[in-house]
Amino acid sequence: MQKNCEHKVYTVEVKAKLNAPPDITYPLFTAQGEYYWIPGWDTTFIFPEQPDAEPGTCFAHVLVPGKQTYWYTVQYDPELRQTIYVSVTPDIWIMRLDVTCEDGPGDTTIATLKYEFTSLSKTGETVIERLTGQDGSESFGSQIDGWINEYLATGKPVERKRGLVQHLHGLKLRS
Repeated sequence: MQKNCEHKVYTVEVKAKLNAPPDITYPLFTAQGEYYWIPGWDTTFIFPEQPDAEPGTCFAHVLVPGKQTYWYTVQYDPELRQTIYVSVTPDIWIMRLDVTCEDGPGDTTIATLKYEFTSLSKTGETVIERLTGQDGSESFGSQIDGWINEYLATGKPVERKRGLVQHLHGLKLRS
């Protein structure tokens, strides 16, 4: 078997202080909930066809320009407020995301998001380094609490013209 590149593993942990208790914030970390706070998030449910957060849920969206990202819910535990996802963007990455929401001071949440990316190509390395800020740009993780707190304050989805998808559109992608 031949390798087409050296696969790199990137591990990133993000802690976000959110201005509402976990009972309100935890559902925002589902495929359907992320629509409200991730600018440009547009999900297609594969299984089941209706929005769901249960283990086995599969969904997709375009995150990297011209590429579908496929997600699978491994664990969803509202009682513990923990979720584990695995995602694949062909030729870009395989990624595991662990989300935990804990009680913060007052009526706040401390959300911990642990990302483990494995690049599948040199282009994957470029995309991951852009998302994580390792290329010198602002990381996706540094914007999470601002986006969620904006949604919590206004009750309106975060403006779509600035955000994660747009953050990646400036990249010159190669195979």
